[in-house]
Amino acid sequence: MPSVKPTTSIKEYQQFVQEVYGLPNDRYFSLQDKLINAERFITRGLKGIRKGDVQKIKLNLIISLSWFMSVVNQFHIDVEEEVWKRFPHLCSYCAACPCGCKAQDQAGIHLVEEMGEVAEAIFTYHGNHNDDDFKKVIVECADLFSCLIGVFNSLNINLVQELSEMFIDNCHACHQAPCVCNFVDITQFKS
Repeated sequence: MPSVKPTTSIKEYQQFVQEVYGLPNDRYFSLQDKLINAERFITRGLKGIRKGDVQKIKLNLIISLSWFMSVVNQFHIDVEEEVWKRFPHLCSYCAACPCGCKAQDQAGIHLVEEMGEVAEAIFTYHGNHNDDDFKKVIVECADLFSCLIGVFNSLNINLVQELSEMFIDNCHACHQAPCVCNFVDITQFKS
């Protein structure tokens, strides 16, 4: 049975997302749909930052992370490997180890910027279908993931602990693996 524990690695979480959400994502959602959902929940998380609502931030950014993992799973990108290659023991934003990001609003702005760069890289890759453009997708995915971690760090939130609590019983909504939420449930989920 898939599970997320407080010791789960990035690679293990990516596999968890595939095992729990891969089937419904393949059936119901295109790549563009997955990107839109990642963006949708990032912007909801930013609303939480603006309003100082930590629960809203956590819920929405974790859901966004799951949608993002579905995107990288579709491309067969090993996020953990790519992040370590790109940022060996460094925060992508402040270039410190450990991350010293403290300005939540700045980290949130950077997050939206990185999400846009992922979407742009994927759009370009789909227009040209060449290896150089795919390498840019990989780089931008590593940047976005690292930036998401920076936002959690700036809020002093233990992401792995939050993931293990949210996904203790597989899908956070239906508690099944694979997820059995239908299209309407998924698209109308309120956070």
